[in-house]
Amino acid sequence: MINVHTGWNSLEEVWLGDVYPKEFYDDLPTDVKTAFNQVTDWTKEDLYIIQHKLEQLGVRVKRPYIDVNNKNLYLDASTQKLKKPPICLRDNNTVIGNHLIFRDTDFPNLIEGIEEKYLLNVSPGVYVSGASLVKVGRDLLFDAPFIERLHSKEAIFYNFYKFEEVIRLLEKDYRINYSTNGGHCDGAFMPIKFGVYLSTEYADVYDFFLPSWKTVDFPKHFSIPKFQGMHTMNFRWKLPKWTFADNQGFSKQIFNQYLEEFCKTWIGNYTETYFDVNVLAIDEENLMCIGDEKNAYPYIKEIEKHGIKCHVVPFRTRSFWDGGIHCLTLDTKRRGTLKDFYPERGDFGLKKVRSGLFNNNSEHFLDQYNEWKAKVSADSLIGGTLRHFRKKVTNL
Repeated sequence: MINVHTGWNSLEEVWLGDVYPKEFYDDLPTDVKTAFNQVTDWTKEDLYIIQHKLEQLGVRVKRPYIDVNNKNLYLDASTQKLKKPPICLRDNNTVIGNHLIFRDTDFPNLIEGIEEKYLLNVSPGVYVSGASLVKVGRDLLFDAPFIERLHSKEAIFYNFYKFEEVIRLLEKDYRINYSTNGGHCDGAFMPIKFGVYLSTEYADVYDFFLPSWKTVDFPKHFSIPKFQGMHTMNFRWKLPKWTFADNQGFSKQIFNQYLEEFCKTWIGNYTETYFDVNVLAIDEENLMCIGDEKNAYPYIKEIEKHGIKCHVVPFRTRSFWDGGIHCLTLDTKRRGTLKDFYPERGDFGLKKVRSGLFNNNSEHFLDQYNEWKAKVSADSLIGGTLRHFRKKVTNL
């Protein structure tokens, strides 16, 4: 059964990501293999600790099955290189109420036993990510991809055109809010119980959705240090305790070049992420977060003031995979039924569109969107791509 109506109801079942075995990298150059082996060791060790803690807290844990004897199953058809492993399961899969949108089709064991009525199918081009969704009962907030930063109204319009499919599927049961702030809002703010959320410098964009809630504010210095150079050959990956002192011939440059050529989809821009807010609520009294023994959350005392105990687990490779504990997991079953926390907000359906290019004015956005859609042929909309509309459609 799929059942998640908020991010803080008592957690009963969760998916937890995984990475490939070290043997999958045996055919790579020594420097690349050495680096991947270290990342793999750290990741698997910490995932084991996370799973054990979840089970201690009474949560059933489901892991993706990787056939260690058949590497070919996980190769990209165009490059014959490994696809990204199923580590950040929330990025590709989404739970909305009693429905699951499943994208990690290379790992079908995750949906074994789930009845078809719980699977919600959307078109391939529709962007819906569990990392970009906040559920507060009947009220939903969806954050679009990084289109706001393109300063392109066409890009925003095209993504919203695709998103209208989701609106049609949900408008009978939910109030839908749409933001173009940048995609994975779980790296910017996080509700941890009704009336309380973890806040960063980016969180004011979402204040309209959770008005009058109390906040635990995270200053910049609590986040991982920010390094420049993402997606350049000169970038040096910053991982805790990253060292190859015993291997004087190791070249980080060779590893970086391999990542740039074959693994760009593996590595997001971690400099934008506040891993500290990327937490998983077990219930309204227990919270799982990542940290270490020496620097385990300077703000724990602030969270505890709200009656919440923090269970700290390690995830040393968070800056490589660009994921915290919320990204690594997907809650698929929580206790509770669908509740309307804000009946005064009125009818269901699309409520607000928040976009800086339209001064966060929903009516202004929708007027220009409908004008744009009238200019573009139906055939172009159906077969178009984001790049197509950035090049071909005149900016309104």
